Amino acid sequence: MKKQQSFSAFTLVELLVVIAIIGILIGLLLPAVQAAREAARRMQCSNHLKQFGLALHNYHSVHHHFPGYDDSGVGFSIQAKLMPYFEQRSLHNLIDFSQPVLIGPSGAKYFNLVHEEVAQKQIPIFRCPSDAEQDLYTEYQEGQNPSPVALRGLNYMMIIGSGKDQTFDFANKTDALFYFNSRCGFHSILDGSSNTIVMTESLLGNHQDTTSESNRTRQVCRSSAIARAASNVNNPTFADFDNYLNSAVNWSGYRGCCWLLARPGYTMVITYLPPNTHYPDFAPSSGGGRQIGLHFSRSNHSGGVNGLLGDGSVRFFSDSIQQSHFQALATIGGGEAISF
Repeated sequence: MKKQQSFSAFTLVELLVVIAIIGILIGLLLPAVQAAREAARRMQCSNHLKQFGLALHNYHSVHHHFPGYDDSGVGFSIQAKLMPYFEQRSLHNLIDFSQPVLIGPSGAKYFNLVHEEVAQKQIPIFRCPSDAEQDLYTEYQEGQNPSPVALRGLNYMMIIGSGKDQTFDFANKTDALFYFNSRCGFHSILDGSSNTIVMTESLLGNHQDTTSESNRTRQVCRSSAIARAASNVNNPTFADFDNYLNSAVNWSGYRGCCWLLARPGYTMVITYLPPNTHYPDFAPSSGGGRQIGLHFSRSNHSGGVNGLLGDGSVRFFSDSIQQSHFQALATIGGGEAISF
């Protein structure tokens, strides 16, 4: 008699159990992989800010002061002035600093095409790897140009003030290291360079101008409750912020849209509210309004933002930091006792 051979195989139930176990394992592993990737992106972001810190210190060594803003609203950003000090001298040489970034009559400024080539350059150190938003903008600063001008954005913003007592208006002397015609040095930082934040992150705008809110983390609320002049904004309360929201005229996605231009929201923020506040950025609704505004630090990092201190170190600032502490970190001579 022939011996009958038997073959073992998975039953349907066993196969489904194996598939379920594999699915569970993938579900458990995926968050860990994503967390590891984000940790690497956050570390790379921190390294970008450290390079900015070295550039600021090298600039100070050469000029004996930190860079300041030479024109209010139409001049060059601090980030552009630092380019030779983080190995971007060739791009820096393309900038004609004798020509303003914006030209045209007051209230109708438009982008100076002399700077179009360099303004389109993407500079890796200017971008946080956790922000996947497209950084090429054609929506803003078109003005009287015959065709839209493509501009590159950035994530790393200069701190121009705590925002208290109208120190968000960099056209005047603020309580921070950078403002119009500032020539501050280490001797100016009376609070100590390790207690003064000079740069932080912000998310790029979403390129969209809308009549109603669609993404407050990437749009600026243009409010009729804020006039172009800074005089009607003074130490706003949460009730004031709610009023700004209720008075929204439109929402604009211009934040961080041009690394070359010295304007709040483009290359500057304040520390009036803690990082990643649930309030949007605010700006006036009428013409010329982008020259002032309440623009805050934001990131896609979980729980906070990276920030550069005056001594060149980088710290992670939690969303839960006290509002008064975050404000105090921007000041160079406030004399506040800060623990963080």
